[in-house]
Amino acid sequence: MSEVILLSSFLTSALILLYRQRVDLFLLAFASNTIYGWQILAGEIWVPPYNFPVTENSMHILTIVFFSIGLFSIVNDLIINKWFSLAKNKIQNVKTSSNYQSWLANFLGYTSFFFAIILIFQAGTDLLYLSKTDLNARYSLTYSLFLSLPAGIGLVYGVYAKKRALILICSLPLFLYILIGFRSVAIVAIVASLMVFSGSIKIISRKTIKISLVLILVFLSFATYKQAYVPIKEGTFDFFATEVSEDKRFDSTAEFLVWAAFSAEFGQISSNLELTTSRDLSQYHSFSSVILGSLPLIDDVGQRHNERFSDTIKEYANPGFSYGLGGSFWGELFVLGGILAVSLSAFIIGFVLIFLNYLIFHRNLYILLYLATNFVFLHPKMDIYAIFGLVKNIFILLCIPMAIYFIYCELLKKDFHEGIYNHK
Repeated sequence: MSEVILLSSFLTSALILLYRQRVDLFLLAFASNTIYGWQILAGEIWVPPYNFPVTENSMHILTIVFFSIGLFSIVNDLIINKWFSLAKNKIQNVKTSSNYQSWLANFLGYTSFFFAIILIFQAGTDLLYLSKTDLNARYSLTYSLFLSLPAGIGLVYGVYAKKRALILICSLPLFLYILIGFRSVAIVAIVASLMVFSGSIKIISRKTIKISLVLILVFLSFATYKQAYVPIKEGTFDFFATEVSEDKRFDSTAEFLVWAAFSAEFGQISSNLELTTSRDLSQYHSFSSVILGSLPLIDDVGQRHNERFSDTIKEYANPGFSYGLGGSFWGELFVLGGILAVSLSAFIIGFVLIFLNYLIFHRNLYILLYLATNFVFLHPKMDIYAIFGLVKNIFILLCIPMAIYFIYCELLKKDFHEGIYNHK
């Protein structure tokens, strides 16, 4: 019965989104939870060498998630424009983009470029040969806040404002991140950029098909890169001929490729959700530890549990893997507060998506699109600790510069609100 309810919730949400015919954050949330939860939908977890059935708790959780996406997409349309036409949803002329957004995007983009140049001079050829772990150990800039997120924010705004120089400047730090081994920053930037182009088109159209093909190509490229970048850096180009053939988890290279494309990450997140909700982990993880661990300068003060749910998963819900397993946002909420916490969070996120949709697609605050895409696209695999970290980064990258810009406007007696966004 739980399987039927889950599939009904999934299909109903899908039909609502198709009827809306719009590419926005609700469609992205639906796609993200589908990708990371597809094995829950299929009813069986496949993370070689382990294979096990899906239980009711994880099905109930995804039922709530898909139901809330469909419900709040309707609420969004009723509140914002009452099922408004596509003509009203077209991206407005770039001339209405704000002075503040342009200033901030350039500031962040050039800041990231500056840190990228420093890293290149520091690391040199190590960027080509060392693994992500070794690079992180030797060079702190490889995981610096100022190298990654600012470039993503600047790139997406550059795409919206058609600023080629800004796009080029921001591409270098993102390329370095890919070279190091971090893929998510670049993937989010690509998805957010495609959303800029997709904001005024129907879901079912020729242009959407072209964009979907680009996404599939990006997906396959990064799935291949995830498996190949370490062997390539080590110079072992016979990776498929040796290591894959010797891996007892797979009967053939084809099976390995299927796992690499669809289960190495997405299946792992489904597995995390299933394993953390099919047993009682409440004694090993607490909200107080997450909060305390997220606060600066209070590390390990009064903490009895891991602040990161990914560490809890590795220690207490690990079928036998020796590496980090990632997190599970919905699984962590279930451990902390059961179905009630999942339901409440799903409803809160629904209202957040309505607010972000309004700011980005109706008030033209495209400076927020990268950060919004980062959260919406990656939240199924994130833990609460990481989301708190994202909030702190937003404060550093957006709020502090906004205060500086406010002071600048006051000194020059400019209209601060006109700097944030313009009205037609």
